[in-house]
Amino acid sequence: MKKFYLFFLLPLASQAATYTQPVNILVPDNNLTGLSSTITVSGDSTSITGLQVVLNLTGTQTAGWSGDIYCYLTHGAGFSVLLNRIGRTTANPAGNGNNSLTLTLSDTAATDVHAATPTSSALAGTFLPDARNVSPTSTTTIMDAATRTASLGVFNTADSNGTWTLFVADVASGGTMTLSSWQLTVNPVPEPSAAALSALGLASLVLRRRRR
Repeated sequence: MKKFYLFFLLPLASQAATYTQPVNILVPDNNLTGLSSTITVSGDSTSITGLQVVLNLTGTQTAGWSGDIYCYLTHGAGFSVLLNRIGRTTANPAGNGNNSLTLTLSDTAATDVHAATPTSSALAGTFLPDARNVSPTSTTTIMDAATRTASLGVFNTADSNGTWTLFVADVASGGTMTLSSWQLTVNPVPEPSAAALSALGLASLVLRRRRR
């Protein structure tokens, strides 16, 4: 009588890769041209299962104003809106007045960054990206009605290799901010563990012996 053995491949925890880009450039005030910064990933071809972006924006001599900032990330055909004048609503048309931002943006966070508590101090923490794919010059009525359609999940299953471009603009007059740095963390598809692969090889060997 033949015996059959059933083994399950247990995935390893994702081996995330992190890339950091220092910038230290002032975001032009009230200028839709903005600025761009790139990170190029090469030799690390990975099918993406998750992405986190860290943004560091600091106020200058004139206090920063986070409600002026529009920021998005592109890679290949993917486009994700990270910040779209956070806090800007019909009830608060100027948006949040944070003078600096140290943000980790992730689709697994609990709080939408657009709904972060308005304050004049620094804003830090982990948030959902804004994801509202409407023009930053839209009326507050349009902003109020906008749905979250441009999350970081748009990059899932894409190849991590290639150029990642961060765009940041200050779209209203007033306080200015400097893009100090940004960081990209890519979570790949988990691979089978070495132990599981060994078990699979052993199972194959046992089956071959049983058939003799």
